[in-house]
Amino acid sequence: MAPTDSTDRITFWQDHVTAWQVSDLTQKAYCEQQELRYSTFGYWVRKLRRAAEPATKKKGAGFVPVIPATV
Repeated sequence: MAPTDSTDRITFWQDHVTAWQVSDLTQKAYCEQQELRYSTFGYWVRKLRRAAEPATKKKGAGFVPVIPATV
């Protein structure tokens, strides 16, 4: 069961994602072995990947220049 404190929860899932990556198991097999909910595990894999992306690759990062048309 995952911890309820926000920091502990992130650490809990980061540890599981790291362990899965080195395990050579599929996500589903890892979840069955560790008795984790597959959909929740997938959510955290995506969430942690997005958090690790550089800010320039994230949608909505930065400003888009607006150049007014001349009439």
